[in-house]
Amino acid sequence: MKTAAPTSLVVQPLIQGSGATVASGQSITVQYSGWLWDGTVFESVWGDQLPEVARLDEVISGWSRSLAGKKVGSRVLMVVPPAMAYG
Repeated sequence: MKTAAPTSLVVQPLIQGSGATVASGQSITVQYSGWLWDGTVFESVWGDQLPEVARLDEVISGWSRSLAGKKVGSRVLMVVPPAMAYG
């Protein structure tokens, strides 16, 4: 069954970290996998690969909104609509 891409951001914490709270503009180190709505993996920095470092205010808005306020060490599932990602 084919469904339309999401139009709203969904954020589901899977594991609550025990570190400091992530603030807007702060640098973050992340491991992630990204899938298109059709199930195609478009990018993955997970497992044996080195994590990526980026400033929270320089990533897609879906990430900024999802990760600000979370604790360092958290694992978060995000469903990011195209308007808050790469279009």
